[in-house]
Amino acid sequence: MVAAQKYQYQQYAQPNPQPRRRVSEEERRRRVASKAARLMEQEKREQQKRNALIRQKRLARKRMLQRLKLVSFVVLAFGMLAMTVAGYSMVAAAKVAYNSGAKELQNLEAQIVDLEIDVAVATDISSIQEKAAALGMGFPKDYQTVAVSASPDAVTALNGGQSDFGVKDIYASVKGQ
Repeated sequence: MVAAQKYQYQQYAQPNPQPRRRVSEEERRRRVASKAARLMEQEKREQQKRNALIRQKRLARKRMLQRLKLVSFVVLAFGMLAMTVAGYSMVAAAKVAYNSGAKELQNLEAQIVDLEIDVAVATDISSIQEKAAALGMGFPKDYQTVAVSASPDAVTALNGGQSDFGVKDIYASVKGQ
């Protein structure tokens, strides 16, 4: 053999040192079926991984929504309580203002009544004093004051059997002195 032939022989022999054997049609089908089964199994595992990931994401989303619902409920409840307290404080402030106004009104009405009484008394006394001065009268002196002693029954008899409460009041005030 020539060196070139040796080289050629080695070149062909090296890529596949084992001899090729014949594969039957059944063997080929079995290999294709096992390869397909492996691919299907691999696809099934990948699908299970995707489903597990989707379940985890859904569960995480559900937990987040539950927490969000809880936080929003707490915030909403706190807001409602704050609004209720604010409403009660406004009502209490209005009641305090009303009561202070009513008390002030009552005090002013009492002052008006007192002033009306003072005006009536001042008018009566001043008119009496003016009339007395016009007639030349003055306050009675001590020697001009006389005590009258009469029983209430005698006063009633003088009035014809009818009671005169004004006379009884005078009698009671004179007798009490």
